[in-house]
Amino acid sequence: MLSFYLSGGSGDIKRFSDIEKFKVACGADSVMVARAAEWNVSIFREQGLLSKEELIQDYLRTVSYALTRIAGVLHLQSGLIL
Repeated sequence: MLSFYLSGGSGDIKRFSDIEKFKVACGADSVMVARAAEWNVSIFREQGLLSKEELIQDYLRTVSYALTRIAGVLHLQSGLIL
């Protein structure tokens, strides 16, 4: 079986549903989506794109959670090292 992987068409892909349409139209097994994902990573959400405000809020929640977890690990490690 021969697999085909195509780039996303330089702007043809604006939302999740466009990914499948592009794949079918080109007869590809997979599509690489770069530019659209740089503009809005929620392009991979089947439920639709998030606004920039929603993306920022989600990013800040994720960073806050990660930093809290890292701080907890560092606190535990500092107790073990002393």
